[in-house]
Amino acid sequence: MDFGTTVRVYSEGDLQQIQKNPDLLFQDKLGKNPDERAIIPGLHFPKGASLFFASTQPKKFYEIAEILRYSQADVKLYDAINLLHWFHSADEVSQTYVGNAYEKAESLLERIYDDLGYEEVSARLKELGMDLNDVVFAVNDTGCGFNQDYSGESEFQECLHEKGLGAWPGVELGPVTDAQGGIKGFYSSLHEMKKRMVEEGKDPDLTGTDDNVYLFFKLTPERKDIQITSFYSQVPIVHTTEPKPEKENNGGVLTSYDFLKSSDSSLSDKERGSRISELPHYVGVHSAQAQGFKTFLEHIGVGRTAVHAFRQVTERRGPIIASTHHNALPANKVKKWLPEAIHRATDIVADGARVNTIENGAYQELTRDSDVVILGEHDQNIVDNYDEYFLDLFDMWCSLHVDKQLRVETFENTPFFVLNRDNPFVFGDESEDIDWNSPVVEKKFVEFLKSLDSKDDPWQAFILFNQYLHEKGFIKQEPRFLHTRLAPDDPKLVQKVRDALSDVKGKKTHIPDYKDEAFGKDRTDLFEVSVLGSAGTRVKEYCDDGDALGYWAAENGWHIRTGGGRYGIMGAVSNGALRNMEEKGEESSAHLSAIQMPRTIQFEGAVIKQRDAEQSNNKLLQIKDSFDSRMKSIFRSDVNIAMAPGIGTYQELARWIRLREAGYEPFQNKKMIIFNSKQPNGNGEHIRLFDPFLAMMPKDLLKKHLTICDTLDEVKEVTLDAHHQWRQERTYTAAPTLGGPLSSGPR
Repeated sequence: MDFGTTVRVYSEGDLQQIQKNPDLLFQDKLGKNPDERAIIPGLHFPKGASLFFASTQPKKFYEIAEILRYSQADVKLYDAINLLHWFHSADEVSQTYVGNAYEKAESLLERIYDDLGYEEVSARLKELGMDLNDVVFAVNDTGCGFNQDYSGESEFQECLHEKGLGAWPGVELGPVTDAQGGIKGFYSSLHEMKKRMVEEGKDPDLTGTDDNVYLFFKLTPERKDIQITSFYSQVPIVHTTEPKPEKENNGGVLTSYDFLKSSDSSLSDKERGSRISELPHYVGVHSAQAQGFKTFLEHIGVGRTAVHAFRQVTERRGPIIASTHHNALPANKVKKWLPEAIHRATDIVADGARVNTIENGAYQELTRDSDVVILGEHDQNIVDNYDEYFLDLFDMWCSLHVDKQLRVETFENTPFFVLNRDNPFVFGDESEDIDWNSPVVEKKFVEFLKSLDSKDDPWQAFILFNQYLHEKGFIKQEPRFLHTRLAPDDPKLVQKVRDALSDVKGKKTHIPDYKDEAFGKDRTDLFEVSVLGSAGTRVKEYCDDGDALGYWAAENGWHIRTGGGRYGIMGAVSNGALRNMEEKGEESSAHLSAIQMPRTIQFEGAVIKQRDAEQSNNKLLQIKDSFDSRMKSIFRSDVNIAMAPGIGTYQELARWIRLREAGYEPFQNKKMIIFNSKQPNGNGEHIRLFDPFLAMMPKDLLKKHLTICDTLDEVKEVTLDAHHQWRQERTYTAAPTLGGPLSSGPR
C-alpha cells in the first residue's frame, strides 16, 4: 500500500459527482493533479492566510490548532461559525468519510452562496478587518480502518447497519464504533474476536490506516467558478486490544483499549510503537491530518512565523476568578449568577443582581467573567445537605461540559479544572483486564457511584459518569478535552493552573451577536410531545425506538418537538414522524418542530431544511441563540420523553427538575418520562441506560418529578394518559339552550 498525500484540484461540478459517487475519487477520472511542489494558483498566500475551518466535531478544531502549532505557518485559524453564524453538517448520504468531506464542502457552499450570498459574506469579512484575497475555507473528515474486513465476524453483526459502502478498510469506523456501543464497545468486541480467532488457530491482522481528506477553497463572485483542492492522506497504524498499564490510566478500567502506531520507517526508535493516546505529538506531527495539512502548506507558498492566537477581539475582564459553584464564588466579582427561582433557603448565594438561567444563561455569565473555572471541594453546608444540592451541582456540571463540547465562546479559552483525588473505579485485582461492557462490571459501577462520599470525592461520581457516557458512545468528545482532573494535594497544582492560563493568554474570543431565526409555521393548539435524547448515538435499537415513537406520535396527530438534528434520537424521532406525515398527506394533522442552535446545527445538521419548512404548513425550523433558550422552547410541551441520553439530555433533565422543584408554574402540570431502555444484546443482564443517573439522584426527587418506564409500550401508555388529561382540561360544556344538546369545545 502506498502511503502519503494525494493532491487534486476539482471544480464544483466534480465535487457534486464525487459526493454522489465517492469511488470516483480513486479512479483518477476527475480533477487535475498539480506538480509535486507546484504553487496552486487558487491557493497562493505569500502574505499569510486566514483559514476559516468548518468543523463538525469540536476536537477537530483543536487538532488543527495543534498541527499549526507544530508547523508555525503564517496562518491564522478561525471557526467558520464566527463568519457564517451557522451552517449545516453533511448529509452523510455517501456513507464514507471521503464522501462526507465533499458533502460538508457542498453544505458550506450552499450556506455561503444560497443562504447568505457572496456580497453578504464579503461584507462580514471586511467588518472583521480581513482581506478577501487572503481568506481560505476548509473542511475535512478523518477516520481509521483495518486492512482486513471483519464485518462478517459474529462479534460485529449488530453494527452492520452502519457499515456503509464497501468493506471496513474503505469505511470510517466512527459510525461503526458508535453503533457497537462506543469506542469501548467496539474494542471490547474486537478483543473477544481476537481471543476467539487465536483459539481457533487463526492470526488476526489488526493493522490498518489512519485516513484524512481536506478540502480547501477561496471564494469567487460566482459559485460555478469555485475551485476545490483536495489533500487525501493515509498513515499506517496498528490497532491493539491490550489494556493500558495501570500506571498510565489511573486503573485502566474505563479506557482499557487503545491504538498503537505502526513500525513506520519515518518514525524514530522512540516514537515507533508509541501509543496514539500521546495525542498532541501524534496529531501535530505524524497523523494523516498532520501529513495532509503540511502538504497543503507546501502548496500555498505561505511563510513561517510565530504561532498565532486563533481568536480575535474582546479582552477578558477582571482578575482570575476560581469558581466552585456555591462555595467560593466571589460575590463582588460576579454580579449575575444563578436564577433566584431555584435557590434553597440554605443556599449560599452571591450578592447583587441575579439572572434567570433558562432565559439568559447564568453559566455563560459565570464563564465570561472567569479566567479559569475550578471545581474544588464543597462547602461544609453542601456536604451536610448533599441531596438538597445535588441537582444544582449536576446541572452546573452538565452545563459546563455541554458548553465546552459545543465550544461556546464564553468558555472557549477558559481552562477548566476539576479537583478530586485519584480514586478510580476498579474491580478487584483484575482492573487491567476488565471489559467495561461486562454486566458484572456495570453493576459494580452503579454500586460504586452510590458509595462515594461527597466530602472526600466531591466530583468523582460526575467524572466517572462522563466516562460512562463516553464509553457508551453518547459523548463524542473525550472527557480530557472537556476538563482537566487534578489531585487537590498535587504540589504542582498552582503551577499547572498558571501554565494553563499562560497557554490561553492572548487567545481571544469573538462570536457575532446572533438573533433567533424561524422558518415555517408554529402551532400551539395541539397536544405536544418533546423527545430528548442523544443526537450522536448510532445504536440501531435506540434509533428504532425513536423512529417508532415519532411515527406513533404523528399517527395520533400531535405536535412533535425535538432538538432538530438529523442523527441519533433526534433524527430517528423526526424521521418517524415525517414518514407518517408523508403517508397521510393532507389528512395528517400532526406537526413537527426542529429546535436547533448555531453551535449544534453544524454538528448535527437539521432534519428540516430551511426551504422545506418555509414551503410547509406543518413544519417549523427554529434556530435559537443558546442551549438555554433552546431548552425553554422544547420544554413548553405537555409531555417530555428522555431516552438514550447524552450529556445534553442530562442537562435538560436537571434543569427541568430544578425549575419544577422550585415551583416554576409552566412545568407543574407537565410530565417528564424517563425511558430507561435495555442495552442491546444484554439478555437482561446489563444495567439499563439511566441506571447510573438514577443511582446518583436523591430518591424523593425521583418520585416527585419523574415517571420511569422500562419499555416503549409503558412510555406510550403514560403519554396517552397525559393526552386524556389534556383533552379533559381543554373540553368545556356550554350552557344548554332549552331542549338543546350539550356542546363541547375544541378537542
